[in-house]
Amino acid sequence: MDKIIIGAVIPIIVTAIFTAIASGNEKERLKNEGASHVLLRMPRAYVWIGGICAAFFTAALVLMLVFPIDEANLAAGIVFGVFVLIGFLLMTAALVWRIDLYIDRDYFTVRGIFGKYRQVRYADCKSCEVTQYETVVKCHKGKGRRVSIDPYVANTRYLIAMLEKHGVPVDRPRLPDEENNLNNIGL
Repeated sequence: MDKIIIGAVIPIIVTAIFTAIASGNEKERLKNEGASHVLLRMPRAYVWIGGICAAFFTAALVLMLVFPIDEANLAAGIVFGVFVLIGFLLMTAALVWRIDLYIDRDYFTVRGIFGKYRQVRYADCKSCEVTQYETVVKCHKGKGRRVSIDPYVANTRYLIAMLEKHGVPVDRPRLPDEENNLNNIGL
């Protein structure tokens, strides 16, 4: 009976998370409609997911240390510690990582998860590949320089439109009505 309840609750939670991400992305898109500065960032739901993950596994680690059991060994502690670290990294990435896109300039800026800014000129971009798992912009300058973008980042289509506008080849599946949408946002 418990397995049936858990099996029913997990899809509901996952659906709620993806609905929250889609709703947040739509609000970001509407906020940036017609703006000269567009911000690309990870969904705020990632902060919550990372925080819950870090809190849960920190509590599990503390309980394991306070109430030791013979079966709870060093390997379990390391696994809990790794999940705590993953939760904090997800939170940090969601709060810090961003791309500032300027419609009237020939570059965009990227702030990585460690807070370092770098300016990427469209002339330095050699290609862009869009898949269901990520969007990758490859650049000429720097050894293996690339910008990877999560598929749930809001406003990615503005960056793709700007890359196409500046002559960067974009490899992606096109939707039938996408040409009209790009013309409607002024690009």
